[in-house]
Amino acid sequence: MGRLRRIAPAGIVFIVSFAVYLRTLCPTVFVEGTGENIVCAWTLGVPHPPGFPLFCLLSKAFAEVVRVGSVAYRVNLFSALAGAAAVSALYLLLRARNIGGLAAGAAALTLAFSATFWRQAAIAEVYTLSMILVLAELFALLRWREAVRASAPPKKAAPGRKPTTKPEADRWLSGFGLFLGLGLAVHYNHLLLLPAYLYFILAADPTVLRRARAIGKAALLALLGFSLHLYAPIRSLADPPIDWGNPETLANWWRYLTAEQYQGRMFHLPLAQVLSNLRVFLADLPAELWWLGLLAAAGGALVLFRRDRRFFWTTALIAAVTLTWAVNYDIPWEINVYYLHAVLALVIWAAFGMHWAAERLNASRLRPAAVVCLALPAALLLVNFHANDLSRQTFVAQNAREILSAVEPDAALLLPQTNPTFALIYLTRVEGRAPGVQLWSLLPRGGVAPTDRAVRPAAEVPAVPEPAFVAESLRAGRAVYTVERQPADALAGFAQIPWGPLYRVVPKEKAAAMERRAPDPPPAPASLRPPSYPALRYGEEARLIACRYLLVQADYAWQRGDAAGADRRYREAEKIGISLPQAAAQLGMRYAEQGRVELAIRTYEDALAHKDDALLRNRLGVIYGRRNRLSEAGKHLRRALALDPDYADAHANLGSVYGRQGDLEKAIAETKTALKCDPGNLIALRNLGFAYARMGRKDEARRLLERALKINPNQPRVRALLDRL
Repeated sequence: MGRLRRIAPAGIVFIVSFAVYLRTLCPTVFVEGTGENIVCAWTLGVPHPPGFPLFCLLSKAFAEVVRVGSVAYRVNLFSALAGAAAVSALYLLLRARNIGGLAAGAAALTLAFSATFWRQAAIAEVYTLSMILVLAELFALLRWREAVRASAPPKKAAPGRKPTTKPEADRWLSGFGLFLGLGLAVHYNHLLLLPAYLYFILAADPTVLRRARAIGKAALLALLGFSLHLYAPIRSLADPPIDWGNPETLANWWRYLTAEQYQGRMFHLPLAQVLSNLRVFLADLPAELWWLGLLAAAGGALVLFRRDRRFFWTTALIAAVTLTWAVNYDIPWEINVYYLHAVLALVIWAAFGMHWAAERLNASRLRPAAVVCLALPAALLLVNFHANDLSRQTFVAQNAREILSAVEPDAALLLPQTNPTFALIYLTRVEGRAPGVQLWSLLPRGGVAPTDRAVRPAAEVPAVPEPAFVAESLRAGRAVYTVERQPADALAGFAQIPWGPLYRVVPKEKAAAMERRAPDPPPAPASLRPPSYPALRYGEEARLIACRYLLVQADYAWQRGDAAGADRRYREAEKIGISLPQAAAQLGMRYAEQGRVELAIRTYEDALAHKDDALLRNRLGVIYGRRNRLSEAGKHLRRALALDPDYADAHANLGSVYGRQGDLEKAIAETKTALKCDPGNLIALRNLGFAYARMGRKDEARRLLERALKINPNQPRVRALLDRL
C-alpha cells in the first residue's frame, strides 16, 4: 500500500496532463514536420536524416491497435500519451530526489503546460517520446550514484547490513546506456547531454574508468539501442512513399546517419544572429515557466547548489550546452524544440525552489503551500491554452483537400519544398484520396522530380527541366498545376492562370480561354483570414499558407482588372509575410512582372532587413542588372552565392553581369559553374551560347542553344540566333 500511495500521484499527474492534451489535440496533419512524421509512421517510411526509427515503430504499432479517428489523429494521440508519460516520469524523478509530492506534482505540471512541450504533445512529433528517455537516463544515473554510495565501506557497519557491491550498482549504469541508445534512436539531441552525463559519472565515481566491464556493458547496450537505426536501410529497400536519402547503400546510409545535409546549418551564424536568437529565447521564457516559475527556478538553483552540487552542475551543463547549440543552429522554423532540455533543467530547479518554499510553510498550513505550488502550473495552463489549443486547426489539411478538389484525377502538381507537400502525400498515400494525381517537386538545384524521389541524393534523381516537363505533360493530355507562381522566364511560352488555390499552366495562346473557365478563388480557412489570423501564431508555414491564399486572390483581381482589390490583398500578404523570404519573393516577383519595379525593389529590401536570403539577393541582382546598375547587381549576386554557393541562377546572372562589364573570361567561368550546378539551367545555356556565338565558336554555341530549345522551344531569340548560325 505504501508503494501504491507513492506512485498514485504520478497517475494523477498523468491523467491531468493527458486530459488537457486530449482536449487540445490537433485532429489531423499540421505545420512543421507532422505530415512527414505521420506518413513515415503509418507506412514505415524513412524520414529526414538522421531519422527517428523508435518513434516510427512505436507510433505505427499504436496506430494499428488504437483504431480511433484518422491515422493522423492516432499518431497525434501517441505524442499526447508520450507527453503525459514524460510528465509522470518527471514527477517520479523529483520524488526520488526527495522533493515533496506537492512541489514535484507542481513542477511536473509546469513542464506539461510549458508552451513548447505542450505544443509537441498536441501534434505528431518526436520530442515527447525523447523526453521520456531523457528522464529515464537521469533517473538511471541518479540511482547508480546512490548504489555506488551504498557500496562504499561504511565507517561503522550497521548490524546485519549487507553493502551493495559496485558491480551490482553498475546495473544502473548499464540501464543508462540502453536508455541513451534508445534516445538516439528518437533524436540526436541526446548527444548534447553527453558532457553533463560524463561530468556526473566521473564526479560520482572516478574509479568507474577502471571498471572496463561496466563501461563496456553500458556501451554495448547503448549500441544495441542505437542499432534501431538499421531500420532506415531495411525500410528503404521497400521504397516507401517517403524514402529520404535512399539509405540502401553504405555510402548513402552514412550520409543519412551523419545528417550531412544539415551540417552546414551548424555554427555558421554571424554573432548578431546568435545574439538575436538568444534574445528570442529569453523573451519566450515567460511562456515556458511564467514569471513565478522563473523566480522559483532562480531560488531552486541556489537550493540545489547547496544540497547537491554535482546534480546542480549536471543540470546547469544540460542547460548551457543545449542553449549554446540552439542559438548557433540555423533552423528558425522550429528552433524552440531545441531549447526543451534547457527548459527541463529550469523546471527541475523550480521544483527545488517550490519544495523549499513549501517546507517553510508549517505542515498545518497545507492550503497556503498548495496555493503557492499549484499557482505556477495553473497560470501556465491559462496563459498557454489559447496558443496550444489545436483542436480546431485543420487549415493545413483543408488547404491540401482544396488543392486535390481543384484538379483533374490524373493531373500533375508542381510542389514547393514546404507544405502542402507532406499534407498531400498524407492525403494521397495514407487516406487514399485522388490516387491518380501526380506529385512533382521543384528541386533546389533546378528542374523537377517525382516527389517520392525528390528527397533522394541528387546524383540518383535526374532533374527534368520544368518547361520540358510541362510541355510533355500537356502533350500527353495531362493538366499541370503549380502551388506557387513560377517566374515568367522559367516558363517562357506558358501562362499561369489562377485556378482555385492553384495556378494552371497552359500554353500562352490558350490563356484567354482558360481564364474564362477558371473557377472562383476559394476563401481562406477561417483561421487564416483577417483581421485576427488566429492560426498565424503557429509559425512560418501557417503564415506562408495564408500568404498563398491572399496572393492567388490578388492575382484573380489583377487578372480581372481590379487593381485596387489586388493591391489590398498584396499589402495584406506583405504585412504577414514580409519576414518570410519565400513569400516576399513571390510578392516582389509579381510587382516586377507588372512593371512596378520600385515596389519590387522595396519589397525585396524590406524582406532582406528581416533575413538575408540568396533568392531575394538574386532577384534584386536581376532587377539592377536590367536597369544597367551593374555594380549593385554584382554586389547582390555575389552575396547570394556567399549564402548559397550552388545557386545556379545566381551564377548564371552574375556571368551575365560580367559579360556586360566586358569581362568575358569571368562571364564564361560563372556560366560554366551554373551549368555544373544545374545542367538544364536555361539562363546559363542561353548566355553561354550567345557568348560563344560572339566569339565565333559556332559549333559550341549551336550545341548549347539546341539544348536550350530542347528544354523549352518557346525561345524566339534563341531560335533566331540558331537560324543565323
